[in-house]
Amino acid sequence: MLREKDIELMRTTQNMALPNVCTRKRTSYVADGIGGRVPDSVDELSGIPCRKSVLGRPVDYMVNGVLAGSTDKVITLPQGSDVVETDYLEIDSTVFEVVGFMSTGEWETALRCLCVVVR
Repeated sequence: MLREKDIELMRTTQNMALPNVCTRKRTSYVADGIGGRVPDSVDELSGIPCRKSVLGRPVDYMVNGVLAGSTDKVITLPQGSDVVETDYLEIDSTVFEVVGFMSTGEWETALRCLCVVVR
């Protein structure tokens, strides 16, 4: 059984393998007065260590066609990073939208975000 100390050591090692830096952008919305919502503001959190890769994607995304016709990447961030689906990650002026996650759970050593290139 892994102890918390062992998991923390693995997370520290994982974090040393994050050579890039990204900015997380999250849009806040307000009611538009007719039952919908409109963008209000964008919250930015910069300086997040990361790594981008083109590793395989989960079968459920392929089956559901979420990534059909788009360029997909896996962006790895430190475990516990404040990132949710629909956030945007900007790395070296390339913007990615987070469409899902490839890793979660108690023993997660890094947050692996499944992303599509926006621009």
